[in-house]
Amino acid sequence: MSVNPYMAGSAKDVVAKLLLGHWMVFDHQWGRTGTDPGMWVAIVRAACETEGVPVSFLTIARHDLTVVMNPRRKPSAAQVEESVQAMLRHRFTGRPIPSEMAAKTRHRLLLPR
Repeated sequence: MSVNPYMAGSAKDVVAKLLLGHWMVFDHQWGRTGTDPGMWVAIVRAACETEGVPVSFLTIARHDLTVVMNPRRKPSAAQVEESVQAMLRHRFTGRPIPSEMAAKTRHRLLLPR
């Protein structure tokens, strides 16, 4: 199965995904032009606390990535590995991470250039 990374819209979007049993990967390299990893973790943690959603973070330092997940609905190691590899493949393209809609539809008008 091919995974296409996409950008979560907001901390509330991340909370909603965690409630559904999804997990997110924060690319630290994206943080160089946006939110830094520590700030991102603090924002997501605060949003999860507000909504009463359990959250845990796994930093993968050698790839400059942080995985956020609901500890009650953890992904398997294989699922995390697939997500990490998808992020690393996307980095190679040099293009910005697209929105969820663009990634899921793969529509050329929605994809960042």
